[in-house]
Amino acid sequence: MSDPKPDRPTQRFAAAKPTGRWHLVILAGGSTKSYALPSEGDVIIGRADECAVRIDHDTVSRQHAVLHVGGHMTLVDRDSANGTFVGGVRLRPGEPVSVTPGLVMAFGAVNAVVQSAPPSTRLRPVRSHDYFEARLEDECARASASAGAFALARVVVSPEDDLKFEAILSRALRAMDVVAVYAPHEYELLLFDLDADGAGAMKAVFEREIAMSGIDATMTVAVFPRDARTPEGLAALVRATASRESSFPPPPIVPSASVLERMRPLVERVAASDISVLIMGETGVGKELLSRMVHDLSARRDGPFLSINCAALQETLLESELFGHERGAFTGAVQTKRGLLESAAGGTVVLDEIGEMPLGVQAKLLRVFEHRKVTRVGSLKPTPIDVRFVAATNRDLEAEIERGTFRQDLYFRLSGMTLVLPPLRQRLGELEHLATGIIAQACTQMGRARPPRIASDAMALLKRHAWPGNVRELRNVLERAVLLCGGDVITLAHLPVDRMGRVLPMATRAVGASAAPPARETLVPMPPIRPASVWPREIHEEDAREGTRLARGFTASPEEKRKIEEALARCGGNQSLAAKMLGVSRRTLVTRIEQYGLPRPRKGASPED
Repeated sequence: MSDPKPDRPTQRFAAAKPTGRWHLVILAGGSTKSYALPSEGDVIIGRADECAVRIDHDTVSRQHAVLHVGGHMTLVDRDSANGTFVGGVRLRPGEPVSVTPGLVMAFGAVNAVVQSAPPSTRLRPVRSHDYFEARLEDECARASASAGAFALARVVVSPEDDLKFEAILSRALRAMDVVAVYAPHEYELLLFDLDADGAGAMKAVFEREIAMSGIDATMTVAVFPRDARTPEGLAALVRATASRESSFPPPPIVPSASVLERMRPLVERVAASDISVLIMGETGVGKELLSRMVHDLSARRDGPFLSINCAALQETLLESELFGHERGAFTGAVQTKRGLLESAAGGTVVLDEIGEMPLGVQAKLLRVFEHRKVTRVGSLKPTPIDVRFVAATNRDLEAEIERGTFRQDLYFRLSGMTLVLPPLRQRLGELEHLATGIIAQACTQMGRARPPRIASDAMALLKRHAWPGNVRELRNVLERAVLLCGGDVITLAHLPVDRMGRVLPMATRAVGASAAPPARETLVPMPPIRPASVWPREIHEEDAREGTRLARGFTASPEEKRKIEEALARCGGNQSLAAKMLGVSRRTLVTRIEQYGLPRPRKGASPED
């Protein structure tokens, strides 16, 4: 009698057993963060990036204290500037002090407490990859609308360590998190409501548990929106770094040969000059490869080729990375740093996701275009630069200009020549050739001598799919199919059939219509600008008496943000009249607009502006 077949992923369950696990809860700035503590070991607490528990607060030292977890907990101050306190008593540096759950600790001005994680007895399903992809897509949409964050992780384990790792999952995952099987011995995790710091802490917990269990496993993490803003982008990041079969980086996303052949004569002519290039196309079509072609075919081919993702960094950090900074320019600037534009002298700078660049940085970049000089943060002395600019975006920049989220003058500077890569759904006749190449690349990486072919019904499904993630999505699907396929033919059983059904057509914008709001934020559409003579001033004064006034000081409340958006909408973007409606000065309103990250309305609406 043959052995029974193993359960399908959706039929497997990992029991979450009572573990007595502890969590360190940090209370700072009106918000809380919870960090799962290991069963034993040292947990470094501080402001530095390498700390297991990172607290971004001015009163916290870079490595402030160490919490030892084991038979009993002890806390040691690492000679911090503002002190470590237990029960209101300041610790002597280097002297361990016992701590118990519920006892209030303080790191500088930040309070913390150790709490017991409530035991859980529910069975946690190990989901299928199709289910996981659907949840990932929904979570990207939700986080984009709410400016939230979450993490995607992939863990690859040795064949004999599956059960041991699933025991770790039972202990370490929270009730809200989702676990699925990507391929044999490969797990994927959806970790909700975790920013970069929280994801780093969670990864550290997993790695300690893996090390203590003595299993062979590799874990990689990508964070929304820091690392990518699309399901395909996040999946590509964790897939590229989680591969155990090869130490070489994955090959670039390559559009089909016919697309490159058609574009090459134009690219050669464009590359021969120093004209700025704007590359447009949907996510996953291969914009990064085309930007590299522009560099390689230019006279700057021997110079640096540097790229920065404008969507992955906050405004202040993006400015520092682009322009550099002087020592002491801001907290953490311990030494002078050359920016990307200085470092790429004689080469090419790629501004990826340029449509995500904040307006403040856009204005400074425009001055760089005009004067070919860059001024470091904290400096008054400009430095000449010699770079060629290539920008890439999946956004409709002209629509963003209409909305006031992208500068028209910068757009004209960037788009000296515009190159457009068509989406995969518009060239499905090339899909078979492209799929064959991706399968061959995947087999080379995995050390597989003979690439499998694609069955006719599987190829028909590939050609029917709309491929919203383009070549990146196609590669993800086919690399997983190669992993699952043990024979010579890729069939429907190796494809995510549930995720490759029909989709609604992409929304198009009619001529003269308002642009759809960008995915990264929710904005109130502005009505057309009217002459100052027709503004209903009496309504503004009446509204200001009916509770629309803003509170003193910045409250960071959704209600106040809504008031500002509604006032600007009713006043057609006129800041002076909106300020009068809200009962504040125009300067106060402008400050609040910047604090809430709202787009600045177009100037020139009325003589008062």
